[in-house]
Amino acid sequence: MGLAEHLASKGSNVAVGDVIADLVKNQTANSDAHSSDTGPRLLSADDVAQAMALIASSVDNKDGWSPENFAKGVRQFCPSMSWDDVIYKLSKSNLNVRDEAGALFIVNTYIAATAGQHKAFPCAFMYEIWPNPQAQVSFLRFALHSSAMAPHLLDKQMATISAEPLETLYMVYHTEFSRMVNSPWNSLSLILALSHLLDSTAGDDARALLDHGIATEPLLVTLALARLKVQHPRLQSLLQQNVMLFLKRELSNSRLFFELFRICEKKVMLA
Repeated sequence: MGLAEHLASKGSNVAVGDVIADLVKNQTANSDAHSSDTGPRLLSADDVAQAMALIASSVDNKDGWSPENFAKGVRQFCPSMSWDDVIYKLSKSNLNVRDEAGALFIVNTYIAATAGQHKAFPCAFMYEIWPNPQAQVSFLRFALHSSAMAPHLLDKQMATISAEPLETLYMVYHTEFSRMVNSPWNSLSLILALSHLLDSTAGDDARALLDHGIATEPLLVTLALARLKVQHPRLQSLLQQNVMLFLKRELSNSRLFFELFRICEKKVMLA
């Protein structure tokens, strides 16, 4: 029985550290009963990811299952655990969050476990190909709608825009740039992941999430579609529609959009 199964059998009122201690005790007893064994097996990144997935996917992720208690319990017995590896294992786990609290549990556990290490939450796992597309869209939806998660979604993987090479525009459009550079939607990787999900069983939900992105950050999403040279018919139609809206000045920051669009096209030609 692994950590996730142990947690499920004990319930959320039992601290994770106590559950792990009981698991280690059982492993030790089993090891003693089989003298050829080398000793109790320490928790692997996959064990911890499966346990996090269980808690995050549950509506009862509180009390003994708080992010702080979970991180403390694992660190007590596995101080050298790679939490980046744990997060990347989540896309292949049974993770299927049902609410914002579930998505926040993942982020807050990582933050608690890596406290003092000045590490950014590794968002890239959200953009990988998950075995369960519906679970991926569900996590993305709660993550992108959450104001509490936004400050932690800093790892854009491939950013659509950045301030450094565009210093003149950054000075002129400082307010808009500051917001967009830090927006969770400032990610080519995110738009690419959603474009792949359009042809999955979660296609309708992926399109709804894209529509939310356009309503929230029309410039970023449209520019990302242009930079990615999207081939999907629905996305090509969406790109053309949005460019026309910018031309008609029916979307805000139309002048900035075309300045950035021109710069991106120039870079492509020079490359």
